Amino acid sequence: QLPVNIMERVIPAPSQKPGVFLSDRAATSHQALIRSDQLSRVSASEPWRAQLLLHHQMDLNTVDQKTSDCRYKTVYDFEIDALTIVHNVVIYQGVHSSIADMARQMLRDCQYDLMELEQCKDCYRMSNEKSDKYWFCKPCRPPHQLVYAKQKGFPYWPAKVIRVENELYDVRFFGSQHQRAVIEKSHVRPISVNIHTLQVKRTSAWNKACEELKKHQEYLSMTNNHESDHRNIRTDSEARHKGDTLSPDQESRHAHRVQTQLLQTSPKKEIKEEE
Repeated sequence: QLPVNIMERVIPAPSQKPGVFLSDRAATSHQALIRSDQLSRVSASEPWRAQLLLHHQMDLNTVDQKTSDCRYKTVYDFEIDALTIVHNVVIYQGVHSSIADMARQMLRDCQYDLMELEQCKDCYRMSNEKSDKYWFCKPCRPPHQLVYAKQKGFPYWPAKVIRVENELYDVRFFGSQHQRAVIEKSHVRPISVNIHTLQVKRTSAWNKACEELKKHQEYLSMTNNHESDHRNIRTDSEARHKGDTLSPDQESRHAHRVQTQLLQTSPKKEIKEEE
């Protein structure tokens, strides 16, 4: 709530006990209590208040429109608008108001999402879109390190490493829930380790996690092969552009790579058998 305007301060009531001094601040607080229901929210009938108190007006509808129009050049521009909303709410409604608490919670949610986006934009996009049941198996760019991580009370579990800080591994586990955890380095094993040394009891949940891991590794292999072919085609094309002569074997491999890439990238047409 805003303090009552200085022009609305009142003289203490004549019923006040003689010899008792009531300051302007106390009188203002008394009047504010009487009119608290009128000052608890932004009133459309008093636009001058917003113009007088708010230097730069911002709201969630404006943020949503700017996002749809791709007007944010960096994530920091988005964060600045979120900070501006909190600032305006605190100035207009009061630092201890319930709507100020909601605004601060909104800011914390925004900052958390921006941190996740900064760590890995592919993880953030795929975890929100969830386009198919294998969304977690699709590799990011660059791909995450794969490990077996052990959380207290649980066996070693296949996981992606999101980040490493001070020998603490922030990982996200394969499996149905795709939960996150921060694991100490001593409880992390490379993905190439022999599974039998981990002494894991093969449950249905563990088998599902390993199935996702295998699918992820298949996607990785396909991506690596495609990128390797693309680099080779580009190298051969650059050699041709420079006027270098390719050997017959190089010519044959180049033609095969181009044909394979065209088949992979061209749309598949459905062929209907004639009755």
